[in-house]
Amino acid sequence: MPVMNETGDIYEEVMEALKANGTEIVFLTEPVTLNKLSADITISPPLSMTYKDSTENNISLITSVKYQSSALLFMGDAEKERVGEYFLNQYDYTDYDFVKMPHHGRDKRSTEYILYVLDPEDALITSSKEEPEDSEVLQLLKENNVKVWLTRDGSVDMTVDGEGMTLSQ
Repeated sequence: MPVMNETGDIYEEVMEALKANGTEIVFLTEPVTLNKLSADITISPPLSMTYKDSTENNISLITSVKYQSSALLFMGDAEKERVGEYFLNQYDYTDYDFVKMPHHGRDKRSTEYILYVLDPEDALITSSKEEPEDSEVLQLLKENNVKVWLTRDGSVDMTVDGEGMTLSQ
């Protein structure tokens, strides 16, 4: 988990559930790389505890997964400050095939930045009918030939193996 100055019911419920399950809680202050099942997984915490806009979203962990010829980037709920911080200070210049888009596909500026730095083939947006993605974000992704997967359309299954990555819905 990122180091946070968080309080409130949801935070307390999460902490209690983790403790009740005997889950060790590790608060990250610097990137950690793990090698699991031949995959390199790097978890990058925020570099700041406070952000001008939306500290709650901007303290998102960003996770990179590299397995054989596939590279996946999970941007959490980050918004433009955290996305910019990641690409300026923690990004390792990998070409990512897949990006889980930040902030439910509702941040056009982050999307512009991601597309400027990366050239993903696929993008996943976690959205719902009640909280849909931004139409401008969808348009930007489509203009850049990125295949978009929306969770509001149903579950998205991903398989990553020695031959690459496949997604289905």
